[in-house]
Amino acid sequence: MEKKSKIIIIILSVIIALLVLGIIGYIIYDNPFASPKVEEKKKVKKEKKENPNALKGEEKEEIKKHTEEYLSLAKSFPITDVDDVDDQAIFWFLTMKLQNYSEGFAKEEMERLMEKYFKDDINIVYGDINCNVGDGVLYKLDSNSSKYIRVGDHGHGGAGLVAGEMFFEDITKDGDYITVKTQILYSRCDDADTVGPISVYFTKCPDESGNSVVYRTKAEGVEITEEEFKTIKDKVPYTIFKFKISEDKKNYGLVSVEIKDA
Repeated sequence: MEKKSKIIIIILSVIIALLVLGIIGYIIYDNPFASPKVEEKKKVKKEKKENPNALKGEEKEEIKKHTEEYLSLAKSFPITDVDDVDDQAIFWFLTMKLQNYSEGFAKEEMERLMEKYFKDDINIVYGDINCNVGDGVLYKLDSNSSKYIRVGDHGHGGAGLVAGEMFFEDITKDGDYITVKTQILYSRCDDADTVGPISVYFTKCPDESGNSVVYRTKAEGVEITEEEFKTIKDKVPYTIFKFKISEDKKNYGLVSVEIKDA
């Protein structure tokens, strides 16, 4: 009898142990009110918030190329607001972007370029375009056809030539605005479209005094290198461009150009 009792006790103990293990297993693995498993928590990844002001490499390269195009407007630097820039200077800047315009061009071509290169609310009045060396009207705006028609024979050529090298320090985005920090070395800033080999680099355009020359080339026609620029970097002021991104995100319209000491 005593032996049977021990067997019964053992069986009951095993049953109770199995029941306890079953309850514990239910609580840990199947209870819908239990906390998520640690392993599952590890699998949950936080969504990364994309920085709206981050610029990709391709976009930065596009902005660099776009900024370099404003070298031909250098005689108007600095620019507190593009609304303050003389209309004729802007017209000349835009005509240099046109193709095959020797006989004239449509006003809408100017308007298209205006949207591409300047802020959308720029205050400008379309009118005749004067010769850049003071030789009267070069392109007359025909109000009936909305076309610019070349007037007379201006044998001295087109717009004055501005040339140089632009070195980029930083490009940042803040909402709808892009700021491009550069340093510019000018190699030409003429009132006539003459050409010739590069011999010096200067920091002002125009440089009427000749005091802004910071580098003389080793040989005529040899452009300055990045390494050579580093040796004179602290002598070259910063030229800071501010652009506004158009609503369709396709254009960077110039807002201002600031010049600061290095």
